[in-house]
Amino acid sequence: MMTNPSESKNKDYQEVKRGAKKVCRKKKRNHIDNKLSLIEDHYVNKEIRNFYQECKKSRKTYVPLPQYIKDKEGSLMADKAAKLTRWKEYFAELLSENDVLESELEWEETEHTRRMDSGSSN
Repeated sequence: MMTNPSESKNKDYQEVKRGAKKVCRKKKRNHIDNKLSLIEDHYVNKEIRNFYQECKKSRKTYVPLPQYIKDKEGSLMADKAAKLTRWKEYFAELLSENDVLESELEWEETEHTRRMDSGSSN
């Protein structure tokens, strides 16, 4: 009996997924074994400082730091929507300042050109 193509694709996907998980578990196990043998070598060779440093590293886990930004008043914000709104305001302010600077630069260039023209006609 013929199976549905999506079922066969799903079955193939599941097999590949199992294989990938197996490889990841094996690599993780090898990594931990290598770290433990390094710590053991430090202990056997009486490299006490390195031994304790490696022990300390092995106990630490990754803890992501919360991302905060400051609002216009300087207080911290953690809400994602509020942060996005603040970034939008910040870049709008930055671009408006940039527009003002460009217009001032254009004005200075025209003034300089007028002075040069009036100076050359004298």
